[in-house]
Amino acid sequence: MLALNLRGDLAKLSDDELAQRLAVAWCDYEAAKKPSAWTIWPSLAWSHRGPVRHPRAYRFILGLGASSSGTWLDGLVAILASTKTFGSFISRRSEAHTHLALCEIRDIMDEMERRIMQRQKAAA
Repeated sequence: MLALNLRGDLAKLSDDELAQRLAVAWCDYEAAKKPSAWTIWPSLAWSHRGPVRHPRAYRFILGLGASSSGTWLDGLVAILASTKTFGSFISRRSEAHTHLALCEIRDIMDEMERRIMQRQKAAA
């Protein structure tokens, strides 16, 4: 799947810092209460990052799933949810926290894979 990776913050980290960040993300994931199939928002039936790789985009997707009015208010809720201030209210839900932790883990793993491929090309 083609994705726009906006995680320059991860690219700036050293390998050790990236490994530490991964360990913290796994701890966040493990600490989050695992939701049952009955409590997951419809948009979170499976944790999907979407085409844009960035925490703000993940919170935007959560905001779209949090509102079900089917009006322009959905967009407003999603925009507010993408901000750190208002997004923290949505991410307090265990399903949202689990989803955001999984997105962070996947982003870190993508960065690790990118570095491995880059080093393999340099060695060849």
